[in-house]
Amino acid sequence: MVVSFCSEPLMRSHDLTHGPPDNMTHGRQLLPWASDSRRRRVENRWAKMAFIMEFAENWIRRSMEDPEERDEKFRKHVQSTKAKCDTLKQQWAQPIKQYGSWNSDKNNHKFLMDLRLGRVPGRTDPVEESAQSQSRL
Repeated sequence: MVVSFCSEPLMRSHDLTHGPPDNMTHGRQLLPWASDSRRRRVENRWAKMAFIMEFAENWIRRSMEDPEERDEKFRKHVQSTKAKCDTLKQQWAQPIKQYGSWNSDKNNHKFLMDLRLGRVPGRTDPVEESAQSQSRL
């Protein structure tokens, strides 16, 4: 049995109306005096192949992206990301808390309730600490 591989594509769209290509018949021409059953088998194979190729072509076209739609979607994504980045940068530019917020009554309430907590090193003014230590001497 001789199997020949053809460098031509298996099927071209304009071949659908002209019958089976040569590589479907393994390089042999279907002669006019060839048997009708053989001709019907080859044509039947050709019809099946045409259906499969048409289905595959339609499936590939359906699954392909539209370049304009893809570009529009990407453009919207970039614009929304840039807008979010701009708002984030504006938020970063704002001060988180006011200067001196650590001296508010809300933050110092527990130290005002128990004065012993407020007398630990680092909680009082260094100048005041040195003045108190000088007065003790």
